[in-house]
Amino acid sequence: MGSNTWSAIAMHEHHFSELAGKLRPEGLVLVNSDVFDSSPVCNGATVAEIPATSMAAGLGSPMCASMVMAAAYAKATGLVGLDSLIEAMKDALPASRSQHMELNERALVAGFDSTGPAAPAWSS
Repeated sequence: MGSNTWSAIAMHEHHFSELAGKLRPEGLVLVNSDVFDSSPVCNGATVAEIPATSMAAGLGSPMCASMVMAAAYAKATGLVGLDSLIEAMKDALPASRSQHMELNERALVAGFDSTGPAAPAWSS
C-alpha cells in the first residue's frame, strides 16, 4: 500500500491502526463493525460501519461477509452497480463452488442495500 489511500475496507481491527493513518481526510473506510470494539478514528476520513459478519451469518454463512462488504463498498463509492457485481460473481465462481451462487448473490444484495452513497469515486 502506498503512503496514503483514498479508500479501504477493514474486515478486522488487527493491523488497522497502520492503515488508518494512511487514509486521506476526504477518503472512505468501510468497517466490519461486528469485529471492531469501537468506531475507529481515520484521519478525518468518512467511516461507514457495516455489520458484515452478522449480516452474512443471518443469510446462512459468516463466510460471505466479504461479499457483503464488497457490495457495500461498490454502493458507497459508486464504482459498480449491483447487477454488474452479481454477473461478475457468477462469471468468477468456479463450477466446483456453484452451490454458493445463491448465497453469494443474497450477500451482494444485502451489502448493497446496507449503505448509501458515501464517497463517490468520481464526480458525475
